[in-house]
Amino acid sequence: MTNIADEQCVQATTWKRDGTPVMTVIWPITWGDDGTKVAFLTPIPSGKAKRLRHTPRVKLQPSDWDGFPIQGRPPVEGSVELVEGEERDRVFAAIVAKYGQDAWDAAMGRGREYFASRGIEYTGDYAVIVTPDA
Repeated sequence: MTNIADEQCVQATTWKRDGTPVMTVIWPITWGDDGTKVAFLTPIPSGKAKRLRHTPRVKLQPSDWDGFPIQGRPPVEGSVELVEGEERDRVFAAIVAKYGQDAWDAAMGRGREYFASRGIEYTGDYAVIVTPDA
């Protein structure tokens, strides 16, 4: 079976306090000494980060670049840990190695424009480390 982090694009589902699911697209990488974890970045002021702080669970579904699930590819659910500092920097480096600096810069430019248009200060990113359920 292919590791979910080998996918180019993944739909990540997080949950609001009332249980409403929210789907967003993330760029996953393989993480951990044994390669069984998944990691991605999310801006600290994002709704995704807020949802993960109160409900540290995520469902990851292989998707296309627009976030539409790819049929026949199973989802992965797991618990999350939000990290900063050196581990966050290592996750960032691995994402850039997989996707390229230009792609990352373009995505981050759009993200920062989104926050600025809403009067939200961009304050950096969390690395989200996902430990899949057994």
